Amino acid sequence: MSQSVHASFVPLRRTFGLSVLELLRLRSPRQIVIWGAGTLGRCLLRQFKRASPETPVCFVDQSEKLRGCVRDGGVVFGLDDLSQLFSKEPSSYVIVAAGSHYPLVRSELERLGRAEGKDFCNFQKISRPEAIIEIAARSAVEKGATNQYLPVKTFSQIVNNFAREMRDIFAIDLTGWGRPIIHPDIAEIVRISEAVAPTKLSVSINEPIELIRSGFLTGLTQFTVTVEDELTDDNIVLLECLADASRGVPTELRVLFTEFQDNIKSLPLITEQCATLGLRLVRDLGYPSSYDRFLDALESGRDFGNQFNRLPWPVSNALIAARSERERECLCQRIFPVVHSDASVSVCHLYSERRLSARADMDSIEQLFEKRSTADLCRSCQNFGLHRLDIDVLRRRNKI
Repeated sequence: MSQSVHASFVPLRRTFGLSVLELLRLRSPRQIVIWGAGTLGRCLLRQFKRASPETPVCFVDQSEKLRGCVRDGGVVFGLDDLSQLFSKEPSSYVIVAAGSHYPLVRSELERLGRAEGKDFCNFQKISRPEAIIEIAARSAVEKGATNQYLPVKTFSQIVNNFAREMRDIFAIDLTGWGRPIIHPDIAEIVRISEAVAPTKLSVSINEPIELIRSGFLTGLTQFTVTVEDELTDDNIVLLECLADASRGVPTELRVLFTEFQDNIKSLPLITEQCATLGLRLVRDLGYPSSYDRFLDALESGRDFGNQFNRLPWPVSNALIAARSERERECLCQRIFPVVHSDASVSVCHLYSERRLSARADMDSIEQLFEKRSTADLCRSCQNFGLHRLDIDVLRRRNKI
């Protein structure tokens, strides 16, 4: 290693924020109102229902289409129902699950006489542990490599361990670095996973349409189609099929455009197509698919060359800014465990090659967290500030 490991290592924590039980104890016996009935809000509601089934929880959402619906057992009220919800004694406590719209929602709640902390809080105040389980490796269809599929029995054992030992689990992502859509038992995998926690799945827009039509879509909490290039005719047909399949089902279907230096010109057409089909389009900055090469180059002192030229942000400046925050807590620690299709466990979802355990179904959750707390990878990652390499966070803090 070209530089010594920084002495001020910040240990990773298992919990990050208030648990739902802690919040309920602080705010009991008030009804919980979740502002936002999308994926984020639904994940929160299921957290509360698992922790305290008797606690009344409902949604409030600006969508007139959702008003009066029941999502995961929670009734969806409209914004003009807020006064009625607040007039009851004891008054409702609001958790805002509105992402970047929090400042606007906070202003509206303050206008209604609510005080931040006492009467409402942002969802980020709550511990939201997520797990990643890669159910099918990207190489699984090559040369008949069926051993690259995580068996249903093994998957069931792993998620049942989560159910027992991670009572506050927020969500499970079935993607990882793989191609979940090709798993031969995808429908059964989704059924088992959703019985434990809200489940997410991402696929490339270039996947065959027949795989998307396999019938598992309606059982998911969130389904994401990722786009990085210009739309082909087949891509448009796939989006049309998804738009048809998503009507009348609670699954949140979204299209994620990942921005790189060389693809931004394709965004207007993608935006137009999504608007035409009524699909939600989300934009995100591109990052390396894995941080392994980042860390290898930094540890060895090698030049990056042109391997990160596609990234839509200034790499050198971002790394300097991130390293200036290396004594702050890891931004990634709530996402764990990270399980691969061979049932091995990664230290972190940013690194695809660094393993923590050979078998997720052989170690308890406590054992996995204990192993992570002493992982050399975390120390090296923190030394170079890669645990703080979130461009949106750095920009909000005026670092780049």
